[in-house]
Amino acid sequence: SSTDSYERGPERLGAFDPSAQAAVFAVVPRGSRVDLKAYLNTRLIADQAHRARVCTVFERVGVSPLQSETAYDALYDLGLGARFAGVGVDVDGTSRAKMYVRVDTEHAQVLEQNVGNRMGVRLPEEFFPFPKDILAREVEVAVALRAEGAPAIKLTFFFAAQEDRTRVRAAIEGFL
Repeated sequence: SSTDSYERGPERLGAFDPSAQAAVFAVVPRGSRVDLKAYLNTRLIADQAHRARVCTVFERVGVSPLQSETAYDALYDLGLGARFAGVGVDVDGTSRAKMYVRVDTEHAQVLEQNVGNRMGVRLPEEFFPFPKDILAREVEVAVALRAEGAPAIKLTFFFAAQEDRTRVRAAIEGFL
């Protein structure tokens, strides 16, 4: 019954850090309007497999199940140790959602190429704008899907904290 499910629900959270974020809401100024974005921690909902939970979020913004399942599988199917980072939804009517994973920097290029190939996004052959030795050990890879339109791939690079700022600055300037 639903009461039984409710009583067991809070017990399921015992394995999580009490400070785990359930959701983050961001207000993003865009000229004369303001966009609202929601970032959801789908790991906290334990009643179905993670893939199904993530794909349900995408379906709610109008993305086809096939497209969301393809994106999810492209992020996880190579055994590169991709770690779930979150799901983001544009709540401003644009019908866009993103799924984020983190992967070791050494695997990021292979993962981005796999995602690009599976999602039909043509990426440059060697797109890695910074020398790997100045980067932190993780890169965030995201796939953004819309009900209408082509998918997008987003890479977020983090610089190693101990790295020489002069090299980091030169790498950024070289890219720009």
